[in-house]
Amino acid sequence: MPEYDQGSIVNLTSSILHHLGGKSPYSPLSLLPPEQFPTGSDILLLVIDGLGYNFLEKHGKGKGSVLYEHLIGKMTSIFPSTTAAAMTAYYTGYPAQNHGIPAWFTYFQELGAVTTILPFVQRGSGSIHNFGISIQDLLNFPSCFAELPSTVQQIALLPQKIQDTPFTNLLHQQSKRIGYDNLSHFFNQLLALNSTHSSPSTTRYVLAYWSEFDTIAHTYGVNSPEAVAHFWELDRAFSDFLTSLSYMSHSPVVIVSADHGLLDTSTEHTLEISQHPILQESLTLPLSGEARAPFFYVRPRKLDQFEHYLINDLGHAGTLHPAESLLDNNFFGLGAPHPKLRSRIGDDIMLMNENYIFRDKILGEKRHPMIGFHGGLSPDEMFVPVIVKQFK
Repeated sequence: MPEYDQGSIVNLTSSILHHLGGKSPYSPLSLLPPEQFPTGSDILLLVIDGLGYNFLEKHGKGKGSVLYEHLIGKMTSIFPSTTAAAMTAYYTGYPAQNHGIPAWFTYFQELGAVTTILPFVQRGSGSIHNFGISIQDLLNFPSCFAELPSTVQQIALLPQKIQDTPFTNLLHQQSKRIGYDNLSHFFNQLLALNSTHSSPSTTRYVLAYWSEFDTIAHTYGVNSPEAVAHFWELDRAFSDFLTSLSYMSHSPVVIVSADHGLLDTSTEHTLEISQHPILQESLTLPLSGEARAPFFYVRPRKLDQFEHYLINDLGHAGTLHPAESLLDNNFFGLGAPHPKLRSRIGDDIMLMNENYIFRDKILGEKRHPMIGFHGGLSPDEMFVPVIVKQFK
């Protein structure tokens, strides 16, 4: 379960917000309370998409990893453990319960379609903008970072390809956005930002997002030679970055973590809706949610048939839950749910066992082969590292 009390990524954002003079309805992270930050210090939060705690333990411990050298512990992601929900949590300070974006594939009742929300497209078709609909028509979420004092300068470092998308523009209304092209450009941009910050009257908060590790882990597998090689490329670049910071007169508190981890799946443990006609005829919509936590919209007259088949024929692959029960039991977060969240999480949700996944495909949709997946509640997916470097 996500540890929303004092042990998740929203609690880390709470610690940062309290340090910057802001507020959060979530408690600070017990592992890194705000009083541990030097008064007035700048904060650099580096989020490496997909870098799970278990991966770091397996591939970094005892092997000279600088990232592992500065590891102080672990925390949980949120549910579902996926970029759409978790990065929105990092940028707003709220989990899906409150910001209302539960997954990569999200059904919008207002649109009458399942969307891929980050690129802002319908499944199997083009941009939603083609229909004359703006992202503000669909999304309305709170942000703790919008309420920070004017003396806090907020900067987001993002891949160039998503620097100016509708979702990014909406999410970063209060931040200056800077793009990068590759790994060396990424760290050079961070060094340039640090060297140009000289105003004693302002505090700078930089959230830098690196996406390539997740992309490689999806394609080749999280424990593949390609993913491990990229981890060490990242580790060396991070080491060089810390060395450069150590020579500067002004350095931020550097925090490194992730939005989620991943696990490797197999074709033997891949369930396709098309191979289960009883399920197909029971559903009103394509799958939404995540392959590791699919959301099902079920025909009322077929509900008994649907649940009987999943529990009795596919129960080995996962556990079926009424979506409302996961909401009521704080899987998505604490406090009052976003007014649209109930309509966006389906009727039933399946929490997948072991490394099982559930997938479907609709007409016009190009689906890329993938090995690494996330979105579920396994330790590999849920635990992310807390890495901290403070300069004296």
